[in-house]
Amino acid sequence: MNSAFNPTQRVFALNYLSNLCMGKKGSAQVLQTWMHNALDHAFSEKDFISWMGQWQLVWGPVVVSEGEDVAKQVASNTVFVAYDAVHGTYVVAVAGTNPLSTYGWFTEDFMVQEAVAWVYALPNADSVSEEELKALTAKDPVHISRGTYIGLHILRSMKSNGKTIQEFLAGEAKKHIHPQHVIVTGHSLGGALSATLALSLENQQPYWDAQHKFTVSTMPSAGATPGNNAFSVYYAAHLGTRTMRIWNAIDPVPHGWEPAMLEKVPFLYAPYLRGSAALGLISAAMTARSLKGAGYFSPGGLYTQLLPQTAPLPGQVSLQLLTDAGEDALPLVSHLLLNWVTGTGKDAFTAFMTRLHISDAAQKLILTAVKLLSETRWAKNHLRQLLDALRIALSKITILSNEQLAALEQLFEALIGELTVIYQFLIQLSYQHCAAYLQLMGIGAFETYFKMLEDTYKKKPVSPDYEAMLAKYLNVAVFKAIAG
Repeated sequence: MNSAFNPTQRVFALNYLSNLCMGKKGSAQVLQTWMHNALDHAFSEKDFISWMGQWQLVWGPVVVSEGEDVAKQVASNTVFVAYDAVHGTYVVAVAGTNPLSTYGWFTEDFMVQEAVAWVYALPNADSVSEEELKALTAKDPVHISRGTYIGLHILRSMKSNGKTIQEFLAGEAKKHIHPQHVIVTGHSLGGALSATLALSLENQQPYWDAQHKFTVSTMPSAGATPGNNAFSVYYAAHLGTRTMRIWNAIDPVPHGWEPAMLEKVPFLYAPYLRGSAALGLISAAMTARSLKGAGYFSPGGLYTQLLPQTAPLPGQVSLQLLTDAGEDALPLVSHLLLNWVTGTGKDAFTAFMTRLHISDAAQKLILTAVKLLSETRWAKNHLRQLLDALRIALSKITILSNEQLAALEQLFEALIGELTVIYQFLIQLSYQHCAAYLQLMGIGAFETYFKMLEDTYKKKPVSPDYEAMLAKYLNVAVFKAIAG
């Protein structure tokens, strides 16, 4: 049967479907059962078939929760395998970072300050001990980040009907007379993990498909850098001609963790979004983390993207989102301001006021004024409204001198400006990293279908608390950059 989507679009649509559990709460088993039902429905539904052709769900989906995610009841990793019998193609679809997953963010994504050896050319790759890994890391310069290593180990350990993905494919290889294809795909975290999972299958193929009935290839999208330059070279030698790497030029995520690319992140949306001291510091902190794992003098070189010569998709800044985010920022920024000066940035804020010789009594009045403003029901308006309200509130604190008042006004203006830019940047990032890819891949209509499947989940989906996340991670260094 002919389908409306071309082969690349079909694989990307399956890639996107692997993320159905994002933003949902429930045990791994509950989420897995729901997702299984959702995929079964999709694969038999006429609109889906008209776009995609006939697919079967043949392994999984498997949903796992790790670390803090178990108690939080959110998915850490999700994978499924679909089969197109007409074209003899298996697609392994690997989910990206669940916004609710602490484990996904801080272990699999951000644990790049340590790099470890690539072990999957070894027969016992899945059972290498920490002692062996340490020895191999010292000996062999081909390294991946510790976070990618952990995530890949999780994927290769997942079981459906008692079989890992590799064991399942081994069984399928024995069934087929004619050559078959297996395409591993994933987005974001799934981009890094799908490429490395594909390489591990290629390295391990003599043990699961000795007759090489399968051709292993991969289509990672929006993935950050999984390893150092030596790994990038090694990867290209094994899978370079069987990889279609997809990335959006103005998506910040695939700019990590290559230092030269990280430096560009704060300026991706210029001139539509002004520069930000905070974004510069965040970029610098990420670069420092990258260099700790793969430094200038490391034997294997710096973190380097896979197939770095790959041309990006031509993403365009959404001016409408910038406008909407600017209008919507007023209530959020007022709350962030309070959370910051009473939480993460409290010590630095207090030190700043002490330097201005502002008394304890005046400091309490200032914090009270900020709290009252944060509780105000703001309508959509320009952020100047919040700043003007702050100035009026501060002017009523008669124990402040004109010099102290002017310094505080400058500080709050800088803070509000920084918070607004960060908020607008994150909104643009979210679009460029997710929905923009559907448009750039020419399957924008699939977003509506995806949301329809998402809505079949009976429990109310949970939105990530970006306000709390921002308040938590605006640290003292950011304050010092603003306050001087």
